[in-house]
Amino acid sequence: MIYVTSYWELEEHACRFAPEWIISILGPADKLPWPDIGDHETRLRLECDDIQVQCAGFVLPTAVQIETLISFLKRWNGDGSLMIHCKAGSSRSPATALIAACILNPGKEKEAALLLRQNGPQARPSSVFLRHADALLGCGGNLIAAAHAMPAPDHIADNDLISLPLKI
Repeated sequence: MIYVTSYWELEEHACRFAPEWIISILGPADKLPWPDIGDHETRLRLECDDIQVQCAGFVLPTAVQIETLISFLKRWNGDGSLMIHCKAGSSRSPATALIAACILNPGKEKEAALLLRQNGPQARPSSVFLRHADALLGCGGNLIAAAHAMPAPDHIADNDLISLPLKI
């Protein structure tokens, strides 16, 4: 299972689900300490902010960072549960979950995006993450198009946890 949560509920959800793999995404603008959970071999920390264009004092997600993320996701390859968090759990981490789902389910970008919307009405996946991932994975624009085609949320989430199955 792929889990997405906010920084604020990470500890609670990590205790509840005991994920084998963890991705933490925080930037300097978040002004938060890195959580100390997970095994160093199965944990990735990405340092970038939730921004769309470069601004002074912020770290824009780069293609190199997303390439590192994709390499980590391919090493994981669905072997055990994965928990992903950023500060709010609504942009960088849902984008990462969508990328993970697409790696595990090639050619099913649209289905993955619709499932993300269904299970995470608060999700607004980072377009910067998706643009880099689409190019690096050779999706030919399908990942970006799938995210843009996500319908507007039809309800408010009861909590910030998003769960996605490994197979779509």
